[in-house]
Amino acid sequence: MYGSSKISICNRALHLIGNGRGINSLDEATAEARICSKFYDTALASLLAAHNWMFALCEGECTEIASDTGFFFAYPNRCIKVRGVFDLAHKPIHFIVSMNKEGARIIRTKEQPFFYNYTVFTDEPSAYPALFEEALCWLLARHIAWGIGGIEAGVRDDVSKHYLIALEDAKVSDANESGSVRMNFESDYVSVR
Repeated sequence: MYGSSKISICNRALHLIGNGRGINSLDEATAEARICSKFYDTALASLLAAHNWMFALCEGECTEIASDTGFFFAYPNRCIKVRGVFDLAHKPIHFIVSMNKEGARIIRTKEQPFFYNYTVFTDEPSAYPALFEEALCWLLARHIAWGIGGIEAGVRDDVSKHYLIALEDAKVSDANESGSVRMNFESDYVSVR
């Protein structure tokens, strides 16, 4: 969203729980800055994982890892979740995400894939659609409300309810952006008949 920043998102989240003290930097020596710094990336990653957001869709070619028992592929950098794995004809291929013996995440398939698409960790607020950012503010407020002292249980419940509403609004808006439009190529002559 135009003009957004991590700091503006954090200040909105603080405001949503009734905290009037804003921050100017995540590195400030204040309780508000420390709690925002602690939970910002967690809230963002959780929200990105909650839905297949179109703005966070990324595609890449599979990078094969040597294996004797099927096809193993490197997990993409900055990947929140793999959405699909496809062959050259764009046919979906069954896959699972697991770990190799070194503890690295990998993608496993029984067929030779060509590319995958995934949700990328997008930490540039100017890329966020307005309703995604709204949901992020509420989710961050939810994390902060549990992590900062002096917040009443009623406020925590309200913030959680508002987050769920904001999440659904953001999902609907995202789905509306990815719809297809039926193109009408009929001539005026045919449509008048």
